[in-house]
Amino acid sequence: MITETLEKESNTATADSAIKIAVAKGDGIGPEIMDATLKVLKAAGANIEPECIEIGEQVYLSGNTSGIQKEA
Repeated sequence: MITETLEKESNTATADSAIKIAVAKGDGIGPEIMDATLKVLKAAGANIEPECIEIGEQVYLSGNTSGIQKEA
């Protein structure tokens, strides 16, 4: 489903406009994996504009028991 959405959005985007995507790195190995994933996507020519959202322990410890900000 995500692939279909990205394909649809990329088909309607102009050559100069990037597709905004939410990136949630989280805790543990999440940041390392997401950084590598974004590097691969960029190298593959993906026309994306990552927007990082905070999730994980720090969000939980700040009082949000879901571990993700409601703005995300």
